[in-house]
Amino acid sequence: MPDVPWSARLAKRDPVDTSLVTWRAGRGVTYRRWARTDERGRARIHVLRIDLRTTGLKVAPIGAPTVAGRERMLSMVKRNKAIAGINGDFFDIGNTGAPLGVATAGAKLRHGPVAGWNNAIYKVKGRWAVGELPVVAKVRNHPELVVTNVNSPQIAKGGLGVYTSAWGTMPGRSVTGDQRIVREVVIRGGRVVSNKRKLTTGKAVRGTVLIGRGRSATKLAGLKVGRKVRVATWLKGQPTVAIGGDRPLLVDGVRRVVDDVTLHPRTAVGIDRDTKAMYWVVVDGRTKSSRGFSMVELANLMTELGVEDALNLDGGGSSTMIARNQSGKVSVRNYPSDGAQRVVPNGLGVFIR
Repeated sequence: MPDVPWSARLAKRDPVDTSLVTWRAGRGVTYRRWARTDERGRARIHVLRIDLRTTGLKVAPIGAPTVAGRERMLSMVKRNKAIAGINGDFFDIGNTGAPLGVATAGAKLRHGPVAGWNNAIYKVKGRWAVGELPVVAKVRNHPELVVTNVNSPQIAKGGLGVYTSAWGTMPGRSVTGDQRIVREVVIRGGRVVSNKRKLTTGKAVRGTVLIGRGRSATKLAGLKVGRKVRVATWLKGQPTVAIGGDRPLLVDGVRRVVDDVTLHPRTAVGIDRDTKAMYWVVVDGRTKSSRGFSMVELANLMTELGVEDALNLDGGGSSTMIARNQSGKVSVRNYPSDGAQRVVPNGLGVFIR
């Protein structure tokens, strides 16, 4: 198969490497793997180029069945019937397992904080962008109740968390830290059905659950059983697609990271506005055959690809790229540093009709 122009450009910049391979992973989707070697050592790079102009092609978030669940990327991709996938946001690895940032399910908000971890790649009115994407959440007719989190792994100190059936089972104290003053309110059919100090665990979330810490818990005490309450949540700008990440690598072609020392496995996603292409990148690391990349190296690679806007996603043992091979089989393309796929909460998938 003849090489595509972006691959040819990169081939000129990198030393000749016998691991260089490329193939068509699907209509409008090209996979490429190569390695570069310098004074720091060898780094193996995996890139998926997605032509967003392709008829019938869609890029969308995928995730475990519940926000607080985790799954291997290969299983996630196959279950969602995608042809490719890449791991997504950083997550609460030592506790709930839930993502730290924002994501949509369809065009609706699935989870996210009002502030604090809001960098994302998202699509608004057909245009992809990278930047801050705050959650907007309101308890109608109750301005004293200020929501800080929606299906988040941790409620902000003094804050108020909203939990829905998407979360999974009732989170209990796993989301309130060491806060002693807490309160749980359950809303079903637009009315309060319970209001108590003890937080529930283990049972499936039914309806909408409000959990308060500190001053928000005190304010929740005023919601009497039977009172009408409506909670509304959405993402600012109402993007149709969004998934969170750590920090922008590039914005308008300008590098936004400075760390050129720390080497790790990396995952990133970027947009080339000129060619209407999305790039997924995974750099292997923590092995003898691949040293990983610094943040600056990752940003520079995205620039080489022609990307103007790029977001750093979860790296380390989470870095995983899934794509069809030459035979059409969907499989893991990179070499996860844990020696096997890590279970993760979410990612991006490519779908072809």
